[in-house]
Amino acid sequence: MKFDKMYDTLDIAKRKPIWVALSLFYLDTQLQKSDYLDIAFYAVLSPYTLMEIKEINRNEVFPVLYPNLTSIASEWDYFKEADLIKNIKKSLQKRNIIKKIELTITYYLYRGLLKYHWDNLDLAYRELLNNGHDDILKSLEQLKKRNTPFDFGDQLN
Repeated sequence: MKFDKMYDTLDIAKRKPIWVALSLFYLDTQLQKSDYLDIAFYAVLSPYTLMEIKEINRNEVFPVLYPNLTSIASEWDYFKEADLIKNIKKSLQKRNIIKKIELTITYYLYRGLLKYHWDNLDLAYRELLNNGHDDILKSLEQLKKRNTPFDFGDQLN
């Protein structure tokens, strides 16, 4: 029996860009300021607050990707978007009370590894918001020119 009915009401199309952006936190590579600005850009465009995005990470992305934080053979480039989406959906569908308790404890143990990312994302997010519309448009153009794991789809047209 599924413990969390949240999956039934998720708007996958709105969540997908956030899932993909947050997956950068779990790569075995040092993120740069431009990476945090990319993630912040998607956060600003999304219908979610930064606090809601933190919960999306905790409940949807972290359960699937946290093993990469300590794996010897960890992913360092990008996670394949289709696999990421499939695995998050599968994780949410199989969630029960026991798994939810296990994930709460695991997140508590790993949260220190993610603090640096959240601090940098918070700075980039504020920078985008404080610098206004022109900076957001400039970020969009730069993001489109770079090779990123983000599928723009119809969201940015």
